Amino acid sequence: MNAWNVEKAERAVSLSRKSGWREVWFLSGIVICLLVAALGICLAIMARNAERNLELTVDDLTGTFRDNLELKGQLSLLDEVYLKLLDRYKNIGLLDPADDEHDRHLAILYSLAASIHQRSGNLKAARADLEKCETIRKHLCDMQPKDPNCKSELATVFDSLSDLDMQEGQPANARDRLYKSAEHRYELQKDSNDPDRLVAYAATQMRLSNVLRRLGQTEQADKEFQKALDLLKQHEADVDTKFARTLGIAWLNKGDESRNDGDVASALNSYRDSCTTWEDLLRRDPTNFSYKVNYAVALACLGDAQREMGDKDPAERSYSRSCDIRKKLFEDNDQDVLRAAEYAVSLTTLGDVYQSRGDWKTSWDKYDSALQIRKGLSAKAPEDLDLQADLAVNYTDEGDLLLIQGDVDKALDHYKDALKFRQTLAEADHNNLWRHDGVASCHLNLGDAYMSKQSYQEAESHYATSVTLRSRLHKDDPKNPARAINLAISNAKLAIAEMAICKDGLADKAEADWNDALPTLLGRLNIDGKNVTFAESVAGYCVKFGQESLKHDRKSTAQQAFATAEKLLTERDEEGRLDYYGSQWLKQLGGQKQLSIAAKTEG
Repeated sequence: MNAWNVEKAERAVSLSRKSGWREVWFLSGIVICLLVAALGICLAIMARNAERNLELTVDDLTGTFRDNLELKGQLSLLDEVYLKLLDRYKNIGLLDPADDEHDRHLAILYSLAASIHQRSGNLKAARADLEKCETIRKHLCDMQPKDPNCKSELATVFDSLSDLDMQEGQPANARDRLYKSAEHRYELQKDSNDPDRLVAYAATQMRLSNVLRRLGQTEQADKEFQKALDLLKQHEADVDTKFARTLGIAWLNKGDESRNDGDVASALNSYRDSCTTWEDLLRRDPTNFSYKVNYAVALACLGDAQREMGDKDPAERSYSRSCDIRKKLFEDNDQDVLRAAEYAVSLTTLGDVYQSRGDWKTSWDKYDSALQIRKGLSAKAPEDLDLQADLAVNYTDEGDLLLIQGDVDKALDHYKDALKFRQTLAEADHNNLWRHDGVASCHLNLGDAYMSKQSYQEAESHYATSVTLRSRLHKDDPKNPARAINLAISNAKLAIAEMAICKDGLADKAEADWNDALPTLLGRLNIDGKNVTFAESVAGYCVKFGQESLKHDRKSTAQQAFATAEKLLTERDEEGRLDYYGSQWLKQLGGQKQLSIAAKTEG
């Protein structure tokens, strides 16, 4: 074969190979197209099945996966998924008589959406979703009247709506819903050893107790709370975390009740029990978000009780630990309204501690940081009355700090701002007696500021308004010890202003008002002798009343007031429990003694 023929043969082989590769590529393309088409068909079938069986997706998102995220405080990762899933679910239809499972899962999604809106401060959207959830739950109960789960789920909706009622200033509505919830839960748990049912009933009773107390129905509130506590104590040794965490909350409520009744020592023990419970739970599950939140609350309450008893350093440690937890939770999700609100509370309590030590700058920094957070939250969730109340507290705290530093006009501005918030809250939440007591407290603060300006007529007017408001509250809620104490405080301050006005007839009234108020205040100290903060306050009233009494040459009245103040302060000073204000009152008493000795010498 010559060279030309060899070249020709090689070219033929080469062409043959190229032709073969073209065939392979062609066949491969066909196969790939078929595979893509098959995959598309599979995906379409899966999509249709998913659309028809979305309950599988709901179960996945609301089961263990969701629980794990909730315990880690990472629910915001699922918020967008929930809302999109809810939109898809609503398109299928609502209240389908032939598909109870669809309705059940739609109710779950509405409940979750409400939780998302509530955390972001959109209470209007939260209520709309919960009301839709309630409609579905009632429908399911009608369809399956003997199914205990349907009743339990409806009770959960009542509980959630009651929380919204309280945030929006409708405690009477909250009470009615909780009575319905408690009725369902009682029937479910009375013949059952199911821990979920027992705990749910106890939790509802505690909610109901808190609402009744806000409505001034103190005696009934105590009864409802005792039902919950008795039930939980029966299972105190149970290792089930459901009982442990509910008992931890119960100890918190018990501490609040003891403080309200004037027994801060018992409150301290209850708060310690609560802290111990949450510490034990966190040792078993260190990443649990819910445990961290409740432990921070328990520490803050423990700090309150320690501060009232004059344990300044332990109180600061408790507040700081609580603040550290809340700060971390806030930084993990600064869009969560509740986390931000709780962090702001911790900042103000630390501000209170520094103020009681006389550290004005650090105190102001804490108050101002809290105020900036609260202003943002108030703009974000204007329907949330509790956030408005927090703003009033903040303005009051800053006003107190300005007043003690002598900047009376700015203090007055802050107190007036607080009063505007309190009046708006009392009008919006008319049945909540504590909202009205907040207004009375604002008038006391304004009276204090006008006393500092020596504008005694204005001070007397504000104190008298406080007395009028608190007299009405005491009449409406006579079983609540706090009502009598608050009224006595208002009367004591009114007596000081009346004596300062320097009119003989008014001075007689002042002495009568003082003699009415003082036994109640001292009686509280006989019960609550460990409460150093309250003892310092009463001593301060005595010093002021004694000083004003001397202006009318009522030396005997003045000396009795000074002696009472000295006894209250000296006893606690010997124990090293006085704060900055108590020490200042003691110094004033010392100065007053020197003046008395000098007067006698001149005589």
